[in-house]
Amino acid sequence: MKKTALVTIYIISLIGILFLYGCSSAQSSSPQRMPELVIPKVTSELTSQPTSPTIEEDNLLTVHLTEKVNVRGGMRIELRNNSSSTKIFDATEVEEGMVYEVNVRFEQAGENEVYLHFNVDDTHMMQRKTIEVLP
Repeated sequence: MKKTALVTIYIISLIGILFLYGCSSAQSSSPQRMPELVIPKVTSELTSQPTSPTIEEDNLLTVHLTEKVNVRGGMRIELRNNSSSTKIFDATEVEEGMVYEVNVRFEQAGENEVYLHFNVDDTHMMQRKTIEVLP
């Protein structure tokens, strides 16, 4: 009789543990909604003055954002096609949140990469532009 009572208690304990495990895993496996990631759509145009920039001379780069967005912290412009190192410039805001300018000197002729860095609300944006630089 004692043996039967111990086996019964053992089986009831196992059923209880399985029941508790089943309840806890059902709660943790229920799908939780992740917040939707909304990436702002921002297009930009890069122009230079003079229209055909040349190496080792001052060139004014102007960035026009085509959408009115909440740019936080300004804009940085990065030139990667340099003989020495990457150069990063803080652009001046000319028209609130829409137009930015910076004076740069290109070090290499040919197609140069220009990267625009700016924050729209809580999203860091990086856009790659190319510009043809004359010798």
